[in-house]
Amino acid sequence: MLDIKWIRENPEALAEALTKRGSDKEAARSTVADIVARDEARRTHLTDLQQKQERRNAASKEIGKAMGSGDKDLAEKLKAEVASLKSDLQDGEAKERELDKALKDALDVLPNVPLDDVPVGADEHGNVEVRRHGEPKRSNSSKEHYEIGEALGGMDFETAAKLSG
Repeated sequence: MLDIKWIRENPEALAEALTKRGSDKEAARSTVADIVARDEARRTHLTDLQQKQERRNAASKEIGKAMGSGDKDLAEKLKAEVASLKSDLQDGEAKERELDKALKDALDVLPNVPLDDVPVGADEHGNVEVRRHGEPKRSNSSKEHYEIGEALGGMDFETAAKLSG
């Protein structure tokens, strides 16, 4: 999976890589823009959630101070605020999971970015042989799997035919 930080910092490089991998130029740009938008929505939502958690924690501390000073009205008001924030946080965490899944699903279908020295081709005929190691072995005496099994004594078809009828 590609790093979302790299995608945020290099959207044009990703669009170019997708084009090299066979995508239409506009479709590649649209895909990259969609991923960046999903990431931005997720990051904005996370920031909002963190601010709500911070406010909930601060309000919880204020409740203790209000109870200690005997200000029950303020304590009740803060308790209601904490309850509201808790509900908002539960909903927000569910939305966070949805946003995470949507972003992950979008990232999962992206192909790897090819290196710059990889030739661009429509199919396997566009491949270039870079190097060859050794000579390929040529065997004129290839045997079928059942011939090898009989030669090694692991298969006995005559006896099997007699037993099965």
